[in-house]
Amino acid sequence: MSSNFILIFIIISCLLLSSTPSIAYPVKINVLNNATDPAGRRRFDKELGKEYTVKILTEEIIPFIWKTFNQPTDASRKYVPNVGFIVKTLTDGAMAEIGEDNIYYNDIAIRDLPAGQEQAKFFFKSVVYHEATHIYQFNGKGTAPGGLTEGIADYVMVKSKVYNPEGYTKPGEGSKWDEGYGVTTRFLEYCDSLKPGFTPTLNNKMKDVFKEDYFQELIGKPLAQLWREYKAKYRKIILDGSFWEWLVRQEQNEGEREGEGEKPVSPIGFQRVIPVSEKLFRVPIPVGVEVQSDEPISNVKA
Repeated sequence: MSSNFILIFIIISCLLLSSTPSIAYPVKINVLNNATDPAGRRRFDKELGKEYTVKILTEEIIPFIWKTFNQPTDASRKYVPNVGFIVKTLTDGAMAEIGEDNIYYNDIAIRDLPAGQEQAKFFFKSVVYHEATHIYQFNGKGTAPGGLTEGIADYVMVKSKVYNPEGYTKPGEGSKWDEGYGVTTRFLEYCDSLKPGFTPTLNNKMKDVFKEDYFQELIGKPLAQLWREYKAKYRKIILDGSFWEWLVRQEQNEGEREGEGEKPVSPIGFQRVIPVSEKLFRVPIPVGVEVQSDEPISNVKA
């Protein structure tokens, strides 16, 4: 074997290793099915299972989180070598949530996943992307706004493309930058358009503390100005499209709203009625969105 061939082989190997983060330190996933809902327990075991859950976390989701955050080395990553994944009934009504280094997935949500194994896996994986990001993201040791950390968790999910784009938040929606979930995700994407790599850089700067000054430092504009300019960019789109949907909805519900004493919904964040099947496809449902179902999962959050 020639020396040139060996040199080329080494170079290619190094490039492959550097471009695709891997589980460098061993991450152990401990999966427990503690479901008390019989249908949820059976469905997890039959259509998802422990082996599948470990596989997507170690081979897909965790490496993707590190890649998205631009964390190619152990030193740049949040060190979490043990992750628990527990299926159980969540009495607070959440679809899924984390506690310490554990992901808790509601057995009722698993029971109500869309029919068909492939669809169930897709919905399931979408939620796990969001929750796993919470475990491996930085949050300024608790100083970052909760809406920002939720937005970054959704940001990774959206980047993975394991979500429903048709049912997801559109650019320009929302009333404040740290409203969370899709609203914050879309704002972070806007910041990325001004400064490529902004969001992963912001995450990595929050290893010890969060500061609003990071926006000024990285983009050259204060946070309040960025939000105003973001809203202005999409205002025409909202007024030309979503506003009319909102206006029709207000007229249809005027009598009901007057009877219940509700305040009108902002045209920027108009209400939408979506079915439970879409709710499971989109995590989580923002405040103010109604859910049509005979047996809704109430107070959905992540």
